[in-house]
Amino acid sequence: MRGDLSSLLDVLWQDAEPAMVVLDHQRQILKANPSARTLLDTYGLRDGDGLEGMVEAAYDDQGRLIPEDQGPMGRAMRGEPVPQLTMLLKLSGIPELRRMVLSARLVQLDGTAGVLVTWRDVTDSWRTEQRHASELTRLGQLLEGATDHAIIMLDAYGRVMSWSAAASRIHGYTDSEAIGLTYQAFFDPSDAASGVPEAILTRAVATGRAVTEGKRVRKDGSMFWAHAVVTAMRDDDGQLRGFVKVTQDVSDRRATEQAVVQLNAELQQINGQLEQRVAERTEQLERQAADLAAVNAELEAFSYSVSHDLRAPLRAMSGYARILQEQYGDGLPVEAIGHLEKVQASAVQMGSLIDALLSFSRLQRQDLHEGLLDMAAMVAHCWESLAPARAGRSIQLIMHELPPAAADPRLIQQVWLNLLDNAIKYTGQTEHARIEISASEDDDHIAYRVADNGAGFDMRYVEKLGQVFQRLHRIEEFSGTGIGLALVQRIVSRHGGRLISEGEPAKGAVMGFTLPRRQGSIHGRLA
Repeated sequence: MRGDLSSLLDVLWQDAEPAMVVLDHQRQILKANPSARTLLDTYGLRDGDGLEGMVEAAYDDQGRLIPEDQGPMGRAMRGEPVPQLTMLLKLSGIPELRRMVLSARLVQLDGTAGVLVTWRDVTDSWRTEQRHASELTRLGQLLEGATDHAIIMLDAYGRVMSWSAAASRIHGYTDSEAIGLTYQAFFDPSDAASGVPEAILTRAVATGRAVTEGKRVRKDGSMFWAHAVVTAMRDDDGQLRGFVKVTQDVSDRRATEQAVVQLNAELQQINGQLEQRVAERTEQLERQAADLAAVNAELEAFSYSVSHDLRAPLRAMSGYARILQEQYGDGLPVEAIGHLEKVQASAVQMGSLIDALLSFSRLQRQDLHEGLLDMAAMVAHCWESLAPARAGRSIQLIMHELPPAAADPRLIQQVWLNLLDNAIKYTGQTEHARIEISASEDDDHIAYRVADNGAGFDMRYVEKLGQVFQRLHRIEEFSGTGIGLALVQRIVSRHGGRLISEGEPAKGAVMGFTLPRRQGSIHGRLA
């Protein structure tokens, strides 16, 4: 029996997980089991060697230095058993402290008294515990600091383990009321019955975290819309320890999103109505365009008729009057010859009027081709082309700086020709005629003016200017068709400008026009 017991003790000594050594009173190694041999071999220690070179210092669990005679070995030698003493040992050659759980007691080994010392190195588990404690501290701070997010910890079975202040505010439960509740308690009964809570936890276990959004129930039974993230917590061995659930009340955001959805639906309905109106308006415009095309065709036919059919009788009237004057002039009384001259002059006037009407009717149908115009050069050219109209006269021309503008060169040239021709014509009875051309600018428009010291006009009738056949002077005083300013008015309007008309009888007039500044124009590059 003694042999069997000895064999059993030997097996236990050999297979024991804790490191065990037997030391004599001089702390020399009498015997060591395999678990202890792992550490001893590191320092090259064998039976009969002392431990002085291995342990440099020992500290208690609070980090206080332990004198040698107060350590487990010293106490055991005095006959005091030392069970499960946690110590921090500074081992030679190892910079960091190792946390050990030691036991020591007196034993007899083959008749020799000694001390049996056992130890377990718990440094790794100690560090894990410290890390978990730090995490718990940070989590506690987070629980206190989070005001908009309810942070709840659940155990592995989905029961509430901890409850933040924000969780009380959002869910309505106090700490004592919430601890122990199941995750299902916060769901709408229909969702709970259909297994929604279990599905969320299952997804968190499978993927590490589950993000969800839906209806949740407060303690008082009221509903709110929640956005929640459920994260599975595992220990170092991968075992599920529980869940951390972070919930935010997003009812306001949800209401806003629903309002946006409603507005989008209403906008789609409005857009549908607008599309229908646009389609109807497009059809109406297409009909109007067709009608306009028909009107233009009629105008073309009218222009052709005026150009050909009306000119033939005029040519005949003028021709017969000239024949009568040439063949029978000697036999006709002076009064009859005067009548024939009036017939010819009227035919010429009528031809000019027809030409002006044709130009006026064609203007609205002509496309605009805008370019940057050198107004000073254009005025100079028009003035030279009107030399026959001012033949035999001395007219003082004063021209100030004229800024360029973007417009149709052909049409604006026609405007300058008409304005300059009117100034020359209406200063015909002025002894010292003077024509002054100037310009002014603001943020939106450029205004060009032609001022003269001629006949002028009464401002009471200014509204007549620019209208077809409206004249402020008798034709016997000043010739013309009465269409020139109407042509100017039409051209300027098509460019987005307006006609300038100022005058005073017998003191002259200022006639001009404005042109808008074009967005992104290259105005000023010609300076």
